[in-house]
Amino acid sequence: MDSRLKAKIRKDLIKIRSEFSVKAQDTTLQGYCAICSYAIWKYLKKMKLNPEFRLKEVTWEAHCYVLCDNHIIDITAKQFGSKFPNVVIRKNKDNKEWFWSNKSESAKTVTKIKRLLDGWVHFQKPKLTKTKKKNRKVIREEYL
Repeated sequence: MDSRLKAKIRKDLIKIRSEFSVKAQDTTLQGYCAICSYAIWKYLKKMKLNPEFRLKEVTWEAHCYVLCDNHIIDITAKQFGSKFPNVVIRKNKDNKEWFWSNKSESAKTVTKIKRLLDGWVHFQKPKLTKTKKKNRKVIREEYL
């Protein structure tokens, strides 16, 4: 991912993050990782990139984020401490944080994201939509 693309993504994600912070009334966005990661995933898909929605679960908690072009992209990492910026875009190499583990589950389609989030708390789930074109009409299927 080149520096110009990173800068554009960072600028756009700052706007997206501020909108979510107002809705959540929480600057760390704790509990919004699935919703925010899905928004990032959709945004990157529209940019014709190849993002992966990622979910890492451990015994006591879980976290969602996006991996794109071997970069971790996360706007909710602040919930894990003030050392994280509001918008994280960093290379995936040598990652030591449990919540960005390479052993996390991944999905590249709405259907697979839906499966990943099957047991997720309902009020923390994104509203997943899949659009199908049929006879020049657009049909939206609602998920979750």
